[in-house]
Amino acid sequence: MTKFLIFGIGLLSQVLFAARSFAQLFHTEKQKKVANPLIFWELSIVAALLMMAYGILRNDIIIFAGQILNYVVYIRNISLKKEWRNSVFKTLSYGVPWLIFSWLFLTDSSYSWSQMMKVQSSMCAVMALGWVGQIVFSSRFFYQWFYSEKRKESFFPLGFWVLSVVGGVLLSVYAMIRRDPILLAGQVLGILIYMRNIYYNRKSLKD
Repeated sequence: MTKFLIFGIGLLSQVLFAARSFAQLFHTEKQKKVANPLIFWELSIVAALLMMAYGILRNDIIIFAGQILNYVVYIRNISLKKEWRNSVFKTLSYGVPWLIFSWLFLTDSSYSWSQMMKVQSSMCAVMALGWVGQIVFSSRFFYQWFYSEKRKESFFPLGFWVLSVVGGVLLSVYAMIRRDPILLAGQVLGILIYMRNIYYNRKSLKD
């Protein structure tokens, strides 16, 4: 597969991730408080599936693993909101990841689990940085999940945005080392939006 097509998949994924962030920011600016619209989670699911494919095609286990961890939280948040748009979208959201896993473990091509592990073992120091960044970045959704379960509703706490900024900075450095313009562009744009949400979250705590 050509680099042009691989980067095209990654770019489309980042466009959707950016769209979800702008949609969330639009609702936040409109309400003057941190918003949690359904479209944020729906776009997250579609973008994550594309980013999983991008991670496989780039033989980057860190990108792939991060999307798998976050994906579970995306599904749960829509369930908490009780707002699945339709049964087809729900079925695909649950089923497509299993097809991706089947491909990874049942094939022995240039884009497989074994190939991703080979790349990881050849770049230990860089991969360590990437894993730290991805763990911090992904932990934000588990932090958000914990608070949402506690409140019995989908909710964005302040810590979610703080972890987003820290993880985003670490992954930006990783992307620069890996010369991955798609990952870098997504993180830099995201950091600006995370900081804006921190402002609104802190403002609401003061009010």
